[in-house]
Amino acid sequence: MARGGQARRLATFPGGPRQRSSVHALALGVGMIRKKRLVNRLATAALLGSIAGCEGEPTGFSDPVSVRRFFASLYAVVPDAGALSGSKAAGTAAAAPAAPLIVNAVLRNGPVPRGTGAPSAVLALESSIITGTPGKLRVGGDAPFSRIAVTVPGTVDYWEITLPGPVLDIQVIATGSSSLPNANFLIDASVGNANGFGGSVQQQVRAVDLAASDLAVLVRWNALADVDLHVTDPKGVEVYFGRTSSPEGGRLDLDSNPACNFDGVNQEVITWPLGRAPTGEYKVSVYYWSDCGVPRTDYSVTLMSRGRTIQVLDGTFTGDGSPTTGVDVARLSFL
Repeated sequence: MARGGQARRLATFPGGPRQRSSVHALALGVGMIRKKRLVNRLATAALLGSIAGCEGEPTGFSDPVSVRRFFASLYAVVPDAGALSGSKAAGTAAAAPAAPLIVNAVLRNGPVPRGTGAPSAVLALESSIITGTPGKLRVGGDAPFSRIAVTVPGTVDYWEITLPGPVLDIQVIATGSSSLPNANFLIDASVGNANGFGGSVQQQVRAVDLAASDLAVLVRWNALADVDLHVTDPKGVEVYFGRTSSPEGGRLDLDSNPACNFDGVNQEVITWPLGRAPTGEYKVSVYYWSDCGVPRTDYSVTLMSRGRTIQVLDGTFTGDGSPTTGVDVARLSFL
């Protein structure tokens, strides 16, 4: 793995549809979706090795373990300074949205270096941590900072992000390692400046493994637009950005590019944990909440059950997006 980090302007992101039809989504329930079966397209990567102590005890590894066993990569999202934030609650997209600056993390060996007078960190999880997929963290400090360090206690290295200027708060995208299914572990975050890093903050999380989910529905797209995944369960409960969980355990991992506030994830996942999904028919819909100024967005929806890919459905949105622009892409029976 390359260890060099770099800053770049985001245009499009990896992970968009590999195969797609030229179907255009016109209105909810209208439009054609060409169904395709693809074996093992998004299957969870094979387990690379068990992690000692990860069930209830995140430290004390018997062998040196890299933080990459937990997080394959990280980057910070520096918003365009001239853009005004939008809000889905208010029904407004960001004014004159522009691609954010993406600052990739660099892997550093050894412990996080501490410094005198460096700020202390604040950490909040803004999404689930799913093996092999991006998740959102919000990192802040009690004073301005220009460096971020993320690690896991018991590992031998850490991810470091060097920002172009001081901030009080920033979003970090962390991609969970595909070799860490269903593990409890601690995230340790620090912020700092040229003198080093201040006091860290830790939060325990449990990674979600798609192979250990009754059902998983993923949507990926390839443009700077706000696409939303909606899944309605057999009891009529709709899981989406406005209701991110259901009583039976259905959960949306994150709302990507909300109201054209770009995060670079371009993916949303809704899952039901093993043994929790209600039996019956599920309706899967994709909405084009906002085109964010792009002329076309290709998307790909993957339906999975207990780690097995059932179906992949591809399509395209064109024209203006809106909160009511969408298409029903599938009805899935779970027995």
